[in-house]
Amino acid sequence: MNPINDDKIIDHYPSNHEMKTIAELLLAGLEWQANVEKIEYIPDWPSPCAILPIDNEGIVAWRPVAIEGDTAFSALDLRPEIAEFFTSYFGRPIYANHSGEECTIYASWNQDELKSAANNVQLMLQEDAPICIATTSSDSYFGVCNTTGTVWLCEPGYPPMRQVAESLQAFLSEN
Repeated sequence: MNPINDDKIIDHYPSNHEMKTIAELLLAGLEWQANVEKIEYIPDWPSPCAILPIDNEGIVAWRPVAIEGDTAFSALDLRPEIAEFFTSYFGRPIYANHSGEECTIYASWNQDELKSAANNVQLMLQEDAPICIATTSSDSYFGVCNTTGTVWLCEPGYPPMRQVAESLQAFLSEN
């Protein structure tokens, strides 16, 4: 393992997660990340996740917050687990390792970022490309096939390189 920063990397999710839903696995990762990370507060980029007040150095703690109501993802023809992944919680990215790759698992910080994610997913659907759920420290990404639900290591503009998990649930469980 070659972590980006040891105290901000998930080596694995808490045990007893095998039967958890996508939302439960995502929440476990977000809660873990929130416990090890405080962030600079940016007034122009508000989030329901920020725990105010701001400290003297402009830093705030944060926590995951459930996304409620319809989102731009409602109009997309997605597998239910992909929609669940994107629309369960607001939060910060989760730093992890998977299949020998350091990766950043996606999470939306606020409604604007969620809308942007939906636009990006729409473009991937139009291109019939795996839906990006995590970027890597290289130019590749982890994507979920909207037809089969399998997770692949991908390089933008090329066919998927190799399958890394049977499902999104398995991918999140293996971190």
